[in-house]
Amino acid sequence: MTRLLVLGFILLAINNTIQFSVDKYSQCPEDRVKNRSMTLQLRKHLFCDYDNYVRPSLQQDNATKVYLELIPKFIEFDDHANTLVLHAWMALIWTDEHLSWNISKFGNLNSLQVSSDELWIPHLYVYNSGNLDREQYGIPKTDCVLHSSGRVACVPALKYTSHCIANYQHWPFDSHNCTLYLGSWSHTGEEIDYSFIHRGVIQMPDFTPNPQWKLLSISAQKKVERFEAMNYTFPRLVFNVVVERHSTFMQTTILAPAIVLIVLTMMVLWLNPMTSERMVLAALNLICHLLCIIDVNWQVPFNGDTLPSILVFHQNSLVIASVVLFLTALLRQLKQISIPAPVCLTSITSFILERKAGQFILLATLDPKNSTTLGTTDDNVGLIQSSATSSRINPESFNAWHHFATLLNRLSFIAVLLTYVIMISVLLPK
Repeated sequence: MTRLLVLGFILLAINNTIQFSVDKYSQCPEDRVKNRSMTLQLRKHLFCDYDNYVRPSLQQDNATKVYLELIPKFIEFDDHANTLVLHAWMALIWTDEHLSWNISKFGNLNSLQVSSDELWIPHLYVYNSGNLDREQYGIPKTDCVLHSSGRVACVPALKYTSHCIANYQHWPFDSHNCTLYLGSWSHTGEEIDYSFIHRGVIQMPDFTPNPQWKLLSISAQKKVERFEAMNYTFPRLVFNVVVERHSTFMQTTILAPAIVLIVLTMMVLWLNPMTSERMVLAALNLICHLLCIIDVNWQVPFNGDTLPSILVFHQNSLVIASVVLFLTALLRQLKQISIPAPVCLTSITSFILERKAGQFILLATLDPKNSTTLGTTDDNVGLIQSSATSSRINPESFNAWHHFATLLNRLSFIAVLLTYVIMISVLLPK
């Protein structure tokens, strides 16, 4: 019972407060208001029977013209939620035909400062809002200037959140085109006619740059959709915002490790497969690739349908590092084989090494015009008997397994180098 009484008193107090706020001017005695300032008398005259839910037009067939201008102050882009947050001022100007007065009757008072919640205001809504909070609907409470002609000027501070279709293929050098759709849910184009003050040109005085995102461009246009079934039009105000990520910091943390891994992989292939340094370096190279791809994986946004090219690059480079480690172990075994090689392998290796291209691959400085027979002490020695007309393999000094391994190592170096050149030109962000 006590709770019901307390609840009843609360409801009664709220009702009295609302009634007082609605009738605060109509309940004032006329003689009491006359003894006050012209401003108070004017407010009594204007708002005694004013209804801020009624569209401010004396003729309901006439559309209320609303002029607006968006003044961006700051932007935020959440690449994990794919949302753009636009902080801006919104200048709104319209004429309220119910709130005009004769300045000669009110001490030449030409303007009056009023609160926006006392006026009819054009409620603009974000159609593609990324945050269904109440702040996304209408305009927040602000001070407006009311002129004697009924012209109202309000400049509220707004915070609009919009969903964006992001593309991270060129991450971390990505740019995104986000669109804000503003309009009214309750008024048609025949009731409210929206127009831009500067014909869609966005003014940005005192714009504060974002340390992570650069505002490339912002444009505005008006689109009108007609519904033939109802013979109504619904105008939309479209704001296109293009932002680009500041990538200077990313060049150090993302691209520099990728270049170092390329150099490390090529260095492994250049070393002699028989040395223990190459095996150790190949294993460390694979570990560095794993750590790098894990680090990039933590930084890349996990959304969108496109896989970032830098992640594909690290994935392919990891595969190459694994192949290089396996190739190093294979070449060490091939060079240690003492049994005779198959005839086909010997023939293929001999055919390649008798050609200038094969000699160049092995970095041999052989001149066929010199009639010399080379010894058998290293990779390039004892392979060729040169004459003035041809070059022939010396079968007695020819170790097919050893030279096949050397040839395979050189060809792998060239193949990996060409692969990295293609990957850099295609996958690394520009």
